[in-house]
Amino acid sequence: MRAVRVTLMGTIDRYMFSLAKVSDRMKGLEEDLATGRAYHLPSDNPMKVARALRWRNKIGEAETYLRNVDDGLAWLTSTETALASLTSLVSRARDLALQGASDTVPATSRQALAREVAQIVEQAVDVANSRHANRYLFGGRRTMTQPFLLAPDGSAVSYQGENGSLLRKVGEGVEVAINLTGGDMFPAGSPFQALIDLRDALLADDGKAVESSLAALDQMLDHLITLRAEVGARMNRLEAVRDRLEAAKLDMERMLEGEEGVDLARLIVDFRASETTYRAALATGARILQPTLVDFLL
Repeated sequence: MRAVRVTLMGTIDRYMFSLAKVSDRMKGLEEDLATGRAYHLPSDNPMKVARALRWRNKIGEAETYLRNVDDGLAWLTSTETALASLTSLVSRARDLALQGASDTVPATSRQALAREVAQIVEQAVDVANSRHANRYLFGGRRTMTQPFLLAPDGSAVSYQGENGSLLRKVGEGVEVAINLTGGDMFPAGSPFQALIDLRDALLADDGKAVESSLAALDQMLDHLITLRAEVGARMNRLEAVRDRLEAAKLDMERMLEGEEGVDLARLIVDFRASETTYRAALATGARILQPTLVDFLL
């Protein structure tokens, strides 16, 4: 049987090859520990990369929907604040109408009441021109145009907006209107006409006309309460959508972590095992690669 001669260089080559394999594995584990990711190039694991990209796209969609929900909630919150202010103003005007409707009220008192109602008209127009993020709340899609204009003589308020809805997409095929328009606020006629009629009746010292204005003011109050209930319902819906989206986003992030992340405890154990193997290999190599005179003579 012919003996196979193993040279020193052959031993060194095999040893260095094995050592390089252990070293490469340690470097890979070290990079995994540093980045917390199971792969670093698409070629490392194409299937995981493809699944991770799908989860990232879904998470991006959820984040877009959440931003739309937050924008809608902020807009509706500003709308509710404006409607609450209008409700207070109209309620105060009703109180003044009750005072002015009394037969015992002299003309001078009605004049003073009329001046206060005139202030309420101006305040109400200002509130109706409220803005959110520099956009008018009640102008429909004309968010950069002041929707309500009080005539210079205070005889009427005109509407400059339009009745289109501002929609926010909050899900696949799901859109929610976040605005109220002038048509929603004043479906029955000229904006704030009930307040203007009350002011004019007080100026005219017409107790009967003042009393007649109460019905229109009550109708206006009822309508404002209805609008506030509708805004509240929209806000509740958006909050429910936000809760659902946040829960779904957390689930998707966990799925993404499963594709991209690493088992940190297992990775540390593997790294320490590789480190031990590497050190043992170095120690072994130091012993087997010590050259002697006999080695060179063979």
